Parts: sequence; C-alpha cells; structure tokens
Amino acid sequence: MENQQHYTSKNKGDETDASSYRPIGLANTLYKLWTRHITNTLYEFAEGNSILSTTQAGFRKQKDPIHQLENVIMALKDAKLFYKDIYALIVDFTSAFNTLQIPVKRGTIQGDTLSPYLFLFDMEPLLRWLHVGGRGYVHTCIPKEDELQTHLANNISSASFADDLLCPAGNLKNPKVQANKLTPYSNWAGLIISGSKTLVTGSQNVSPSKDQNGLTPSEALEHQLKNNILVQNQETKYITPSSPFLYLGVTLTMDLNWKHQHRRMDESLSKSLTPLKALMPHHSKH
Repeated sequence: MENQQHYTSKNKGDETDASSYRPIGLANTLYKLWTRHITNTLYEFAEGNSILSTTQAGFRKQKDPIHQLENVIMALKDAKLFYKDIYALIVDFTSAFNTLQIPVKRGTIQGDTLSPYLFLFDMEPLLRWLHVGGRGYVHTCIPKEDELQTHLANNISSASFADDLLCPAGNLKNPKVQANKLTPYSNWAGLIISGSKTLVTGSQNVSPSKDQNGLTPSEALEHQLKNNILVQNQETKYITPSSPFLYLGVTLTMDLNWKHQHRRMDESLSKSLTPLKALMPHHSKH
C-alpha cells in the first residue's frame, strides 16, 4: 500500500512560510510496530552503555525541553547577574529527520519512532566535538582559582533537543569556532543547515556604555557578529540582544525580557478561547 502524503506544521517557523511545513507519509500499523520494536532495543542499548551525551535531551526518558530551557535560561541569568558576556548560535537543520529515511523519497513517516531516534546518533559526534575545547559558557559560581572551572563537565557547550540546537559561548571568538565545526560535520553527515534561519546573537553585559569607537554594546556586538559567522557557506542571521527568538516553544531574548513570551501566551490563549466565546450568548439563553 503506497504512502499517502499530506502536510503538517513544524513546531517552529512562520505559518505563512512554506518551508515551515514538511510532508509526512502514512505507514501501516505493522511497519510502526516493527520500527517501535527496533527503537526500544536501540534505546535500551544506548542508555545502558552511555552512548548519548548529557547535552542531548531529545526522545529520552526523564528528559524533556524544560531541562534544556532551564540550562539556557540559567546561563543567561548568570551572565546578566555577574556582568559577563554571553553569546549564542541557534542552529536550524532543514528537514533533519528526512536525512535518515531510506529509501523513502518524500517526507517523514508519521508515527515512525525510528528515524527521530536514529537522528540522535547522527548528532552525537557533533555534540561531542562542540564540547571539546571548552568553547561553551561557564557559570560564575565556579571560582576562577578552582581547577574544576576548566573541566569540561562544567562547560555548557550546547543545549540540544533532537534537531533543535543552541550553542552558548562565553567569549566572542567561540561562536565562529563552533560554526566552523558545524559546517564540515554537517557536510560529512549529509545534514543541511538553513543559514537564513540560523541565528547568532549575544549580550555584552561587561562592556562599558560606549567603547573606544563610540559604539554602544549593542552596536559593537552587531559590528562583530553580523555577516561574520558562516555555516555551509551561508551567512547566519544576526539578531540584537533584545530581539525575540523561539527556542523549544518558548520566546527568549538574550537580555531576558519576558514580555514577548507573555504576549505570545496571551495571543495563544485568546485564540483558544475564541470558539468558547462564540458559544457564550447561545449558552446564556439556556
């Protein structure tokens, strides 16, 4: 029986942008039972042998997007509280799970648990490479004189949930270093990065009001990052510290302004309540 095709919205991207949608295929029940059995076997083996990094939270028991959001938010709070610079590279992989579909030519099989889980193995060497070299962010609660500060276990190099990847960094040169790792690995692994949807940003909390060239921290940051970070020969999109970006379903800013998330929640709630409001006059008559 041939797969039937229809479209489903992704969990990120503009609803009016066609690239925010991907085709999916409908598979029969036996196929889904078979792939579920293989996925369960791989899962038990991977977890039992510590194959997956702690930086990967996708499709794993007792891990969910909240864990990674907390890691990112705590790093942003630490940088703001202790006046430290922090930078971030937010990576967008195009049709990530489809890269592992063999020999499916169109779309991702709906209900297939195997392809998303296999993607974790495809990402694992990249996450380990991003972690090597201590290019992430180190919290201030670890004293400088403490040798543990240089230990990789205390370095937040990435916050990954399947194909959602955010790479925090503690200094200006490290986003470029991490991007230079992303490109050759993605080329080798057959992963496609969307340059227009991959963001680079930061917050220079330690900088004076103006630098020696008369630039504010935000202006200096734009000068240093805009058009300077490339992935797969594409320019990443620079956004200011106050510009909102969506990560794991939450609207964040590097300066931790929550008004954008509150507005998004209000709009979502209002949209959900609209059908109920339409029923209220009818209800009141009875």
